Amino acid sequence: MYVICPNGDCGFSKGFERNEPLDKFCPLCGKPLIDECPNCAAYLSTRGATFCSKCGELLKKSPQA
Repeated sequence: MYVICPNGDCGFSKGFERNEPLDKFCPLCGKPLIDECPNCAAYLSTRGATFCSKCGELLKKSPQA
């Protein structure tokens, strides 16, 4: 299982073992981390993914101006 920072300007991602508690916030920029696709709820299976491997949804968004 993986978590990524959805901030398009941040490259943080981290892998976790099953039963290991997930980090909630990015240690680099402070944004909430995601572990599933916001569109289809598929768990992230690729470290540093930019797009969901199930539905193709963009996971990393540019920050709001």
